[in-house]
Amino acid sequence: MILNKKQALENAKNAPLPEFKYGLAITIKPDFDFSSLKGGEAKIAFTKKAPAEVLVTEGLSVPDDLSQFFTEFEDDKHKLYWLHQAYVNRCIAITIPENSAITQPVELDESIEKGPLFETLLIHAKKNCAAKIILKRDGTLRKGYVSDDIRVIAEPGSRVDIVIVQNLPKDCTAIQRKASRAMKGATVHWTEVCFGSAYTKSDMYNDLVGDEANGTITVLFNGTGNQKQDFYTASRHLAPYTVSDILTKGVLNKQAKGLSRGLVKIAQNAQGSNGYEKQDMLMLSAEAEADAIPNLEIDNNDVRCTHGSTIGQIDKERLFYLMSRGLSKEEATKKIVEGYFAPVLEHFTDTLIREKLESTILALLEE
Repeated sequence: MILNKKQALENAKNAPLPEFKYGLAITIKPDFDFSSLKGGEAKIAFTKKAPAEVLVTEGLSVPDDLSQFFTEFEDDKHKLYWLHQAYVNRCIAITIPENSAITQPVELDESIEKGPLFETLLIHAKKNCAAKIILKRDGTLRKGYVSDDIRVIAEPGSRVDIVIVQNLPKDCTAIQRKASRAMKGATVHWTEVCFGSAYTKSDMYNDLVGDEANGTITVLFNGTGNQKQDFYTASRHLAPYTVSDILTKGVLNKQAKGLSRGLVKIAQNAQGSNGYEKQDMLMLSAEAEADAIPNLEIDNNDVRCTHGSTIGQIDKERLFYLMSRGLSKEEATKKIVEGYFAPVLEHFTDTLIREKLESTILALLEE
């Protein structure tokens, strides 16, 4: 049963804010005053493209018949989580029918003109279906607050690709929570591209709850000025012979701060599972700050689990070479950043998704 908004607001009163400090020397805290948060109406210019087979519904609140999305997911429920449930003012539900192979993506474009926005997106991939969902978000609201709660249920044998592109104005605060549950033989691919907002907190959970489920998380981000970006990615193997892959790849310039925290957790009953996580960050400025915190929790010996992280400065020789060929320092730097993201995009086997990501990232780098 879905908790009512009044009860959610009561829960928020006693719940703590999320942790903004990680260890002794890592703090990435927004300037936003969360005590000022209130409900209200959001104004959005919204367009959607969806194949006829896919059901897309919109509303101001979560329908009761979708309560399964709120009983299946159990994660940290801090103050911002409860405030989202109390103030939710937009809900989108997407249902992909059983035994369907949807070749054209569901495309949702949102330009936010007025906030705050508390949006819940629910995706139900039924048995043996396949679909792609692309959510692009930007806007004109200034110093706004945007909160997302995205939940995915992937039934046995299904495959769903979710791509989220966030390019909000660089004085906004964005709080994002994404969670999926992949059942037996299901596959969930998450891709997040984040170039916008003054502060981004993005938590992503990929739960592999059925035998031979597969899940990947790819996060690409670019921070400049005084942007602060805090990403948490978690693959949780809760069944045997499950496979996961996490890749976080970011670029930081000027005084930007970026934090990537990753987790691969393998439960006691998840024998034969394989988990991997990699965190890479490139700093274009001596004033930028980057931190990576990988974590493994392994409760079964019959598994394979690895991780790695790299943080480095821009290659000065490469920069000098490009400038010697007639490019300005700014143009040369942009080419290096394009090349930094390119190997990741080449790994996308879906041509349509890869081409859309390539064109989107190039356009964002031009801004």
